[in-house]
Amino acid sequence: MKKVRLGLIITFTILLAAVCVNHIGLFTERDEVIRASLSTTENLITGNSENEWKFYQTDDFITAKYAIVYDIETNEILYLKGSADTKIYPASITKLFSAFVALQYLDVDTVIQAGNEIDYVKNGSSLANIEKGQKLTVESLIYGMLLPSGNDAAYVIAVAAGRTISGNSRISSDEAVSVFVNEMNRQAKILGMTNTNFINPDGFHDDNHYTSLIDIVIAAKVVLNNSIISNCVKTQNVDIVYTSGETRQWENTNLLIDPTSEYYCEDAIGMKTGYTLEAGNCLLSAFKNKNSTYVIGTFNCDDTNSRFEDAKKLYEIICK
Repeated sequence: MKKVRLGLIITFTILLAAVCVNHIGLFTERDEVIRASLSTTENLITGNSENEWKFYQTDDFITAKYAIVYDIETNEILYLKGSADTKIYPASITKLFSAFVALQYLDVDTVIQAGNEIDYVKNGSSLANIEKGQKLTVESLIYGMLLPSGNDAAYVIAVAAGRTISGNSRISSDEAVSVFVNEMNRQAKILGMTNTNFINPDGFHDDNHYTSLIDIVIAAKVVLNNSIISNCVKTQNVDIVYTSGETRQWENTNLLIDPTSEYYCEDAIGMKTGYTLEAGNCLLSAFKNKNSTYVIGTFNCDDTNSRFEDAKKLYEIICK
């Protein structure tokens, strides 16, 4: 595969240790594990418009207002549309990080019963159709979050993880969600995601719930290192049997991994879609080609399908 050669490059360093000492305090053993999952993203290399991508940096090349292409193996940002640290709204892409944090505290086989946290789900949310009283495993909840993009699944797992984090199984659902979101923010800072702030576990719009292109690359990298999440996001559909007996079939909202879709790409290995009115249509995608893994983010696209089309265009250029 012919590599895209960059012209001018700039290097910037994410000061993980400084961030953590200033904002969190001394690292715990768990924190060191979190930091280790970041691996080599500390020294990212990015290009500017004076490179072989210059021809494509036009308004009509892709519809995405913001975009990024990152090569995990070479640790290079191959393409940027917009500034690396510009505030963007992640919408349901948030659920990738929610899953990452939850799995550090919950065993996949643990059975959880949905409670009144279901009431926290806002009107207009995407759903896995989980109802109060139903019981399902943590693994099933992860699939419910990341395939049909269930906001209900996100709140159920957030409450369970929040109570575990607090060490008190009797705290209210509201308190548990707050504990969980605080932990999301704490871990984001540990990873050097300095332009990120979470307000909820599902990504429903809030002006203070945001991230950036560079931070989303960091999140993508740690998520791909998690085998449970990486296997989930490349699954096109799944039949689930709840512990309480109900059955569901969930389909992935990512058309890049749907063989029946015109946007299907054999090299796509999943990740997550997102949409709110304020965020627009978004997609964080990943591709595997020989020994290279690429993360591609397309944000605030014109419509539902253009986010997939934009990602494919960017990936196909890499492979030329």
